[in-house]
Amino acid sequence: MTVRRRFDQTRSLEERLAEEAERLRKEAELLPPGRLREEVLRKARRADTGSHMSEWLRSPVYGRPSEVAILNKLDGRAIANMDLALEQVCRVFPHGGDHEQRKYVTQKMILSAFSGNTTFDGLSEVASHAVEELSKAKQKRSKR
Repeated sequence: MTVRRRFDQTRSLEERLAEEAERLRKEAELLPPGRLREEVLRKARRADTGSHMSEWLRSPVYGRPSEVAILNKLDGRAIANMDLALEQVCRVFPHGGDHEQRKYVTQKMILSAFSGNTTFDGLSEVASHAVEELSKAKQKRSKR
């Protein structure tokens, strides 16, 4: 029987993900434009999204549920589906979208997932509608 090696983290997951995102952005700056650079930037955006996820989940939109309740409600597959749907729909934005755009789309998907919509197709549809809402809001602002 193998024994798992356990140790206590000295920094929070959010701090470690934010540090990883920063490291990846610096790495991408050194790379020439191309597929590898885009992949490194995509990893940085994912780490950045992950570092903000618990903050978003604790926001007033969700009534501040405990993290344990969130984890019980959303399983790993639902979270993976949300991550993939987010990456897919945010391709329409330059550089995969900024923090606020990604946050808005994620919040819409989380609300939908809490109501039971956890399939990739369902979450992708919710994410697409959120992107459309962002695009319409941007068009209204530009007409002013």
